[in-house]
Amino acid sequence: MKRSYVRFFGEFGEIRFGDDEDSRIQKATYAPQAGAIFGVNSPYLAFSNNPVGTNTTGNPIGTKRGQRIAYFSPTIAGFSFAASYMPDDKKGNFGSAAFPTSGSVLDAGQNSQQWSVAGHYDNKFGDFRLQASLGATGSRQEGQGADITNALTGVVSPVSKTIDENRSAWDAGVNVGFGPITVGGSFEHQQNARAAVGFSNQNNNVFDAGAVYTIGPFSVSLDWSRGYYRGFAAPGSATAILDMYELIFDYVLGPGVTVGADVQVDRYKSGVAATPAAFGNKTTNEHDASIGLGTHFTF
Repeated sequence: MKRSYVRFFGEFGEIRFGDDEDSRIQKATYAPQAGAIFGVNSPYLAFSNNPVGTNTTGNPIGTKRGQRIAYFSPTIAGFSFAASYMPDDKKGNFGSAAFPTSGSVLDAGQNSQQWSVAGHYDNKFGDFRLQASLGATGSRQEGQGADITNALTGVVSPVSKTIDENRSAWDAGVNVGFGPITVGGSFEHQQNARAAVGFSNQNNNVFDAGAVYTIGPFSVSLDWSRGYYRGFAAPGSATAILDMYELIFDYVLGPGVTVGADVQVDRYKSGVAATPAAFGNKTTNEHDASIGLGTHFTF
């Protein structure tokens, strides 16, 4: 089960308790696309051999759907607000879990005390429609990794306690529509997206942009996303870059049933030199292309 929560709602808005996504992601605005099957931003279906996988401007911190308390305000003149809090990374249980305070580098600090806030605007003025959002998330990373000792000198590394940096993120997006055409995009910054001994600011910066044309049950869109991933291929200042381009077609067959097709091209650059035995993340550059077909059912 993806989501499992109890909710109370009324004129005051809505309060939720249980396993759910954080409010920042639920309120986010992304680049418009045709249908809900394919896309350059966390699609349901993706075909690619690039090391990153797919770009996204809605990347969660820690557990995607953890045990949260959340509040969603009513919509007034197009404006709405949401906030959520997750005490730790547990999902689907209420047992206690100890945070690691020492150990090997593999003892990743648990994500805890995560909060999110977000605002959203959605309104129409005749044939003109404006959607926009702004959100932020912060969290604490509990525990630290082991001291790293030089095997020859026996000296403890002075940077051994920097592998569990606190993580945070913020995003913003806007879509503008007029008649059958909608254009827009979004951006997300993730601070300390990955841990590496002796390195901080291993961040992600991702944006997407797109335009969609809809006429009756048919829609078509052209979308592009680019992600900058510092330290992904090798810890440090090297930044890997992934570009994704996609032409998407979607057709509504009937209530709750759509079919779609796409043409996708990916281009990846690791930002580091390849070595003879290096495959995957350290490949200097890589590209692929695919054609996809899919169906989507809504109940």
